[in-house]
Amino acid sequence: RGRVAQIASELVAITSVNPALGGPDGGEARVAEQIGERCSAIGCEVVFEEVLPGRPNVIASLHRDDAYPTLVIEGHTDTVGGPSAAPAIDDGRLVGRGACDTKGGIAAALHALERLAAIDIPLNVRFAGTVDEEVGFAGVTHYVRNHARADAAIVLEPTSLVPVVAHAGVLRGELRAEGRAAHSATPELGENAITALVEAIPGIAASADQRAPNEHELCGRTSFSVTTIRGGSGINTIPAECVAEFDWRLHPSDDPESARAALVAYLAQFAPRVSLASVSLADGGLDLDLDEPLVVAAQAVCGRVAGFRAGTDASKFWRAGTPAIVLGPGSLAQAHTADEWVEIEELARAAELYVELCLAL
Repeated sequence: RGRVAQIASELVAITSVNPALGGPDGGEARVAEQIGERCSAIGCEVVFEEVLPGRPNVIASLHRDDAYPTLVIEGHTDTVGGPSAAPAIDDGRLVGRGACDTKGGIAAALHALERLAAIDIPLNVRFAGTVDEEVGFAGVTHYVRNHARADAAIVLEPTSLVPVVAHAGVLRGELRAEGRAAHSATPELGENAITALVEAIPGIAASADQRAPNEHELCGRTSFSVTTIRGGSGINTIPAECVAEFDWRLHPSDDPESARAALVAYLAQFAPRVSLASVSLADGGLDLDLDEPLVVAAQAVCGRVAGFRAGTDASKFWRAGTPAIVLGPGSLAQAHTADEWVEIEELARAAELYVELCLAL
């Protein structure tokens, strides 16, 4: 417990808010350097791969033999922004930005690597610390494009130490309605863009909800949510434009590009004054077979498996041909909060589970 708490505290002390979310330059790089130093000290081969300017992935490998299978353990080095206290240990918890999402999980994985380095097992283990998970998945996308397919992967996200074997995909974007401005005393001379968009939203949401498949045994139903809306230029002017952002959580097996095409077709037929103005994220889900050896091993070690509706880097591994589960300490209920925290005991248990999974594999 003391060892993993020390590693986690050092990582949390490094501010690595994603630059796209207002973070300072170089935060992810400093976390990567810290990871690299620890892994080099136990005999890992360490390389840094620049993904975006000044934002490298760090890859640390315990490579034993080309004939052995390879397991990748992957965690992201960026965090969200917002207020957060300096890292502190309080009543058995590590508190601070990234403690739960995902520096606590990274610390547990690094401690597991320390233990695995002293164990002679027929398995190559590689840790990948990747950038930009909180915004655009650039780090993991770079990794899967530039590295050979591994035999299995564990992705570090807060799952309360329950292996996640399925999660939703997501399509995010912007709907726009065009109207014609007029004086509000003569609304019949204009076309109200706000009204057009607001009246169209229920039908759009219903169409998305009816898209099949729309329910998964582990992840529940799909959902379409309008999350922001803005329009108009003044209280006495009929608005000429209205824009709404949406978040569509897709079935794990669904193709985001196919969902986008279905949305465009619906708008053209039933809401011609509304268009899909942009797509900010189109990300496929994760849907492992329950008889996949990685899933069988995870269920044997952890007792059960689950699904959830948040997206992770695991889907990028899976869609590139590497079976991947999501497994980490902490809960999504604490992720991204001002007083983000994780139980020290859970960090220690996570390290044990990662070692046990390696032995099982």
